This record gives sequence, C-alpha cells and structure tokens, in this order.
Amino acid sequence: MKYADLPRKRISHLVKPEGLSLEDCQETGNLTGAVNTTAAGGTGAFTSLEAVRKVCKDRFGREIAL
Repeated sequence: MKYADLPRKRISHLVKPEGLSLEDCQETGNLTGAVNTTAAGGTGAFTSLEAVRKVCKDRFGREIAL
C-alpha cells in the first residue's frame, strides 16, 4: 500500500480533539518531513506505512504516531 492510499481515518485522528496532543502532531509532521528527505522525489520515501515506520525508527530513533 502506498502512503497516499492510507485510509483517511489514520490521518483524521491527528486533527480530532480526542486525537493526538499538539506535541505529537508536531512530531509526526516533523518526522514525515524528515522521512521525505531520505529518497528522491516528492513521495519516493513513502512506499508503505511499514517503510515509513522503519525509516523513522532506524534513521531518526523515533516512532511515528500513524
């Protein structure tokens, strides 16, 4: 599954009042921006959610909230 094809519910939980804290939303945005710099093109690094999680953990030492 490509990142762009992820179910909307995964993204929508970031903006709902009962969702992530402001700090977690900011970290998620920062991580996705950082992951984007690891491959050529605008979406080259987002081949799957599992790949994004692996890059976050392996390269940045963080777990992403998606």
